[in-house]
Amino acid sequence: MLTKEQKKIQLQLATDSIKGAKAIVFADFSGISDTDLKLLKRELRAQGAQMKVLKKRLLKLALDEAGIKFDPTQEERLLGTIFSEKELSEIASPLYKFSKKFKDAETSHFEVLDAYDGERGDMVGKEEFVMIASLPSRDVLLAMVMGGFSSPVRAFMSIVKQLSEQGPVEEVKEESKKEEAPAIEKTKEETPVAEEVVKTEEKVESDSEVKSEEAPTEEKPEEENKTEEEGSK
Repeated sequence: MLTKEQKKIQLQLATDSIKGAKAIVFADFSGISDTDLKLLKRELRAQGAQMKVLKKRLLKLALDEAGIKFDPTQEERLLGTIFSEKELSEIASPLYKFSKKFKDAETSHFEVLDAYDGERGDMVGKEEFVMIASLPSRDVLLAMVMGGFSSPVRAFMSIVKQLSEQGPVEEVKEESKKEEAPAIEKTKEETPVAEEVVKTEEKVESDSEVKSEEAPTEEKPEEENKTEEEGSK
């Protein structure tokens, strides 16, 4: 039986643990061996949590003072209280996995009875606790989200890489276009010369037609002279 001073110390320990916790889990650990219990406590410490066995009545006083609605005095089994500095999702998975080890055991038993989520400020039932424990950890979820964001970036980089690998082909096409360009310009330069030749030929033909039209006019005076001579006779 605890002395008055010991009770006072344990009550203060429970109060301080509750204030510094973001999550609290209440579990029955009946029949768990000392070896398994030490393994569990070691794993919990790695997750920033501690398991304490407190006198139920003193724990109830501390819980009532913090406004947490759980009555440990209603539990007849051995009760362990896990106080976590991290969110409930961080310790739910290791606790659930540990409990599965003793699912079919006849003497050993570990079962989560209830839990308090400090972020929500409310109690979490057994079914919801199992659901939370089945989810990936926060770090894994963040990695999945970041992976979702980075997927389009990776796809874009893949396209850029493919285009860069096709670069020489595009350069060859550009060079062929550049080689064709002088030929086109040369054709354009030759076009005016051809036009000048055509114009010259047309002018020569025009001059010839003019001369052919003027020729009969020059022969007319000879005909007039002949007429005059015949008249004088």
